[in-house]
Amino acid sequence: MNNNLFKFYRLKREWQKDRLNTIFMDFDYNNIEFTVIYSTHENSLLLLKKGAKQIQAELIMPLLDDFTINTYLDGLYHDIVHFLEIEYDPNNKFKPFNFFKAFDDNFKLRSHALTPEVIYLNKTRKLEDPDAIFYYRIIPHEGKNNGHVTQANLEKTSWLLPKFYARHKDDDISVAYTSDEHKARSIPQQYQ
Repeated sequence: MNNNLFKFYRLKREWQKDRLNTIFMDFDYNNIEFTVIYSTHENSLLLLKKGAKQIQAELIMPLLDDFTINTYLDGLYHDIVHFLEIEYDPNNKFKPFNFFKAFDDNFKLRSHALTPEVIYLNKTRKLEDPDAIFYYRIIPHEGKNNGHVTQANLEKTSWLLPKFYARHKDDDISVAYTSDEHKARSIPQQYQ
């Protein structure tokens, strides 16, 4: 194998359990806590650095096939160093391979929830009706004369409800969302 490539074995194993479109993980490095989001849409890792109830910075790290990343991309190296606020130390140089290994060995999976990261993703990825982030109801279309699920609705559902999306992405079912947290409901048992 090429010495510049790193394969995320544990991340791949976790993804294979449920094959979710989006996986949320927490990790800290260099005393910085951040969320890492694996997305099959973009085949990438998205790092989100949190600050006072908001996202301070983001870094997208594109993956190659089969959960592999090239550790020797000059621009990526400088982006990671900047994101992690690593000071130059000639006696202890930063090595991306070691960072990726530490991440793959130690990340903590997080249950999907409506967190600041999800709200941030919904707005920055320009998903339809970005303020409506709370589940409201299911709209089944199969066998009815009321349209079909849209690609925009599928994409939004893949980010906000990844387990529902994984189970029902091939069904003709739309999910209605609301911006009013008080109107939020639970997904009916037959769709879970």
